[in-house]
Amino acid sequence: KIDIQEGIKTIVCDKRYFITMIMNIIDNSMYWLDTLYKKDKEIYLKAFIVNSFVHIIIADNGPGFKDDISDIVRPFFSRKDDGIGIGMYLIDTIMIKYGKLNIITDSVEINELNIPKKFTGAIVELVFNKNQ
Repeated sequence: KIDIQEGIKTIVCDKRYFITMIMNIIDNSMYWLDTLYKKDKEIYLKAFIVNSFVHIIIADNGPGFKDDISDIVRPFFSRKDDGIGIGMYLIDTIMIKYGKLNIITDSVEINELNIPKKFTGAIVELVFNKNQ
């Protein structure tokens, strides 16, 4: 499901970095969704503006994060069988330049962001609030 607010015209971010981040997050979602024996596997993409800053949320209905956020973004930490542990670290490092990476696990915050209830797995938010 895709939910993109009207009026989003640009995101100030190197195109290669942006594509790399989105591809990595979606690839992670697909990997973890494939570990589940369920029929309806879905990824949700939401983009919206708050105070002129673009927020992008990618959520899934997979198993979600089981580790502390500090571990998830630590270099060479991975729960994937074949993972090398640089994807989330790279995203966190890139977002330091352009804004911030939020890994959302709080149910109140999930409700405030109007994320559909079925997306209870991993929820990642990229907030582009620097140099915009």
